[in-house]
Amino acid sequence: MLMLIWNNIARRRTQSVITITITTLTIFVFVMVMGIFQVVTEGLELSRERLGADAILVSHTIVECLDPETPASLSPAVHSYLRNTMGFEGVIVTDDLVMQAITDTYGAGEAAVLAVLAGNDLLCCTAFQPQYEAVLDAVYRGRIDIDTLNNAVRNVLEWKMELGLI
Repeated sequence: MLMLIWNNIARRRTQSVITITITTLTIFVFVMVMGIFQVVTEGLELSRERLGADAILVSHTIVECLDPETPASLSPAVHSYLRNTMGFEGVIVTDDLVMQAITDTYGAGEAAVLAVLAGNDLLCCTAFQPQYEAVLDAVYRGRIDIDTLNNAVRNVLEWKMELGLI
């Protein structure tokens, strides 16, 4: 989705829709409460070299030690911890943003915007159109900075190049 929005902004064509499909996914590391707790208490580093993970799928669980109110997938604190404290440089992916716990609280469109603002590079969504429009609108209104979008697109494109997909 972020690549689509980036494409539309770069070309100023909001009518075009390009489907980006990643056909091969390497290792997903699911960030769960116990996993974060273990990393926090033992001071381990989470890096591609250490775990062999190119991507992390962040679940919608609450990680109380980092953000007691926001699901991990939408939490800037969790993403900051992954990037800055743990040094993870790979792609961060959301779980499906149309799961009931998320949509009941935030709605589909706002969930997508919050996911981008939190630091996700790739959004899994089954309500593509409203989420796409919400993120695009947030970019045009200045709520989502274009550099945030560019960094996410760069991370995904670099990963696809490493996998030999492009």
